[in-house]
Amino acid sequence: MFMDEITKRIVISLLAGLLMAMASIARGEPVSANFDYTCVFPLLEEQAIKVHIDSDMPSTVTAGQSTGAFDIQATATVSTGAWNGLDFVGTHTLKGSVSASASVSATGLELPLTLPLSLEDRLLPDQAGPFTMSASGSTPALTFGPANAGDVTIRVGDLVLALAPQDNQGQPTGLGQFESECRLDAGQDGVLHRFTVVVPPAHPQIDVSPGTLSFDQVQIGLNKTLAVTVRNVGGAALGISSIELDGPDSSQFLLSHDCTTLLSGDQCQVQVTFVPNTDGNAEATLRVHSDDPQRPDMAVAVTGSGQMAPRPHITSQPSSLDFKQVGVGQTKQQTLLLANAGTDVLLVSSVTLSGGDAQLFSQQNLCSAIDPNGSCEVTVSFTPDSPGDKAAELVIASSDPDQPLLNVPVSGSGQSQQTDLDFQLSGESSLQGRVSLPLDGHIRGTVDATNGLFSAQMEFEPSRQHVRLVSFLRSVTLDADFLLQPVNDVNGSLTDSIMHLQFDANLQLSNLKLRLFGVPLSLGKVGQCRTRESAHLSLATPTGEDFDMNDGRRLTGRYAMPPLSDCGVMTDVINLLVAGANNSITLMMSPPSQLLSTTSATDSERSF
Repeated sequence: MFMDEITKRIVISLLAGLLMAMASIARGEPVSANFDYTCVFPLLEEQAIKVHIDSDMPSTVTAGQSTGAFDIQATATVSTGAWNGLDFVGTHTLKGSVSASASVSATGLELPLTLPLSLEDRLLPDQAGPFTMSASGSTPALTFGPANAGDVTIRVGDLVLALAPQDNQGQPTGLGQFESECRLDAGQDGVLHRFTVVVPPAHPQIDVSPGTLSFDQVQIGLNKTLAVTVRNVGGAALGISSIELDGPDSSQFLLSHDCTTLLSGDQCQVQVTFVPNTDGNAEATLRVHSDDPQRPDMAVAVTGSGQMAPRPHITSQPSSLDFKQVGVGQTKQQTLLLANAGTDVLLVSSVTLSGGDAQLFSQQNLCSAIDPNGSCEVTVSFTPDSPGDKAAELVIASSDPDQPLLNVPVSGSGQSQQTDLDFQLSGESSLQGRVSLPLDGHIRGTVDATNGLFSAQMEFEPSRQHVRLVSFLRSVTLDADFLLQPVNDVNGSLTDSIMHLQFDANLQLSNLKLRLFGVPLSLGKVGQCRTRESAHLSLATPTGEDFDMNDGRRLTGRYAMPPLSDCGVMTDVINLLVAGANNSITLMMSPPSQLLSTTSATDSERSF
């Protein structure tokens, strides 16, 4: 009766992982099993379920000694058809339980079992396809007696799933709770695991596992350690006299252990470290000498393979970037994928641009360390400043020993563009510090985006000025309409948010009125009162400021005003007022939509 209960506990814990993903087992050797079931679901009829079980279980159990607790790990995969049916009725979460049939076969024992299992709540995946369900479980620590010596076989049988699908509100779906019978497909023996219960002999008996030790590939310059377990499975103390390594390549293996005397059921670890110093296979033999009367000398084959250090290998996709045609002043982006096709981490130290047109391209990236089979993106931008074909190279410096510099050609073609120049003008010009001339008008033209050059027409409105001249006992005032009149188109440039413009202009005075102490005086013969030659004006964006094609902004400059002629008896006086070098000019350029706060006529009073 006691052993029946132990057997039930073993089987229940083993089968608890049939439809579940679980933790690893404390001791033992890897166990793996796969089972195929056919389940009948409402609406869908028959659907296939695949169950894969991974676990660690002992192959041999000594009678009278505890096995310790066994944890189990398994995964069940449900078909796409089942997903479709569950999704059709609005399933959000799947809950339920499993009733599993199983059997345990041992010496003098054939035990059928029905096992109740609980499924962990499972959210139905958003996308159609197979999905898995999981749970966890473990066996209690067990002790077998001599009467159970021999083989023990655990088999699984059919299942009954009691499922309760719920919607996203936690309410039952239209299916309600239902049962689905799952049959183990024909042609399977249902064996989950076999192990042996052994009765220890009265004398010491050595057991060494694993029987071989394989390190596989280890990089030269590194090392790897594996363990061999030495057990005493006999009924008397086992004395370990020596443990050693020999063989043609034993110098590439190191040995460490604390094995001396093992009481019945005890064990010790032998650590073997592989330190390869050559490329290729290495072989040795681990020998354990003890007082086991039947097997005093145990041999474990030890193998490994030295491997040269892994190497990174850089690749790019695509191998070149062609931006085709891009408008001058416009920006277009493309993405380059850097990948590591090698076996070691690729370190990217820099990404730069070089070549005759490198300044027209820019790049951004977050590339630093790329794992094998990994990748990162480099975003490259192209902004042509003139028409025509442009070319450069993207240079990637990396830790690839065969190709430390990867050159990726980048190219594109600039297309000409033109931008309208249309601004209202307001400002003033100070003439010799004596006359402040308001300047209101407009400028209209076209900017060639290929080089920033433009040609435009500029016009100013006339401004009525009242100038007072005082010299000792004489007081003379002059009223006139002042007009700064460009004589040709304005030429200029807009580069890097800095505007420059130049133009020639005449200063013309009309409707002159001369008064002495308020009494009108004759000016004599007055012709076309204006500068004898044109003044040359050059303006630019002030240092520290930017010009914006959307908002405009301020321009300043200094210039020389040539003398005027044909202004009557006051010609010389007027020239003393306005003619000369170092005149200042300030213009505010504003979009037509903005209202300008300017004065069309002002009075300037200066003493001379």
